[in-house]
Amino acid sequence: MIALQIAVESFINAIESEEYTTKIITGTMNDVDQLGIAEIIDPVVSTFADILRQETLAQVQLVLDGLKEPIFITLESGIINLPFSNISKVDNFYSELTQEVPVVVNLVVAHSKLNASGLRIDTLGNVTDFLSNPAQFTMQIITSVAEKIATIQNAPDDEQEESDE
Repeated sequence: MIALQIAVESFINAIESEEYTTKIITGTMNDVDQLGIAEIIDPVVSTFADILRQETLAQVQLVLDGLKEPIFITLESGIINLPFSNISKVDNFYSELTQEVPVVVNLVVAHSKLNASGLRIDTLGNVTDFLSNPAQFTMQIITSVAEKIATIQNAPDDEQEESDE
């Protein structure tokens, strides 16, 4: 099983040197409409769990096309609620880089209409709990992703042009 704890420095080094397993899954908003969010999220969660069972850090990304820009929904094994892409900031949160910390599951959703930063990161719990009860986490992920997709879809279109001609 994946290490329940990892030294901050070891985590940073692993991410910087891309010593983790990554998988990209693609889908469309039409798939979401026809199949439902649960059917779209399930392979993401099961792939993520399969990678974690191989005792490696993991990143599984679902890219949903069908809007003006894609929605990126990513599960990552991390140590703090920052995505792998922000690895350079992780050491700012720890005074001791040799400190052992728990490996957690982060849900990262990115789209310009999600919020002002275009990014939302939620820490869902630790890897051990995730692997012992993936169904509970799957429901939590489905609910969270559904809310974020609704926010994105209901956001005003910044590119609307008013024409009084």
